[in-house]
Amino acid sequence: MMGILDAQATAALLPFDRLIPAVAQAMRDLRAGTIHAATRSVLPLPDGGSYLAMPCTDAQFAITKLVAVTPANRALGQPTIQGRLLVSSASHGEPLLVM
Repeated sequence: MMGILDAQATAALLPFDRLIPAVAQAMRDLRAGTIHAATRSVLPLPDGGSYLAMPCTDAQFAITKLVAVTPANRALGQPTIQGRLLVSSASHGEPLLVM
């Protein structure tokens, strides 16, 4: 069953003292070729916004980060950057988590 985490739950699971070394290791793995990442796709949104898609895979996971950049939201009191991460099983494609 796929889990869905909001921003607060995500932050609780990713404390900076564990996150920073994990990101450093991911950069080393990318350089070593065990993580594969496509070039970021950027598509236009209304009012000067952008929609970004950033997929990557390794032997265990297929992950796609989706980000909407909507500068016009500032005038509405809404966030100008909103993102989601979809984590799937690399071997079966099953969605595991949305953050």
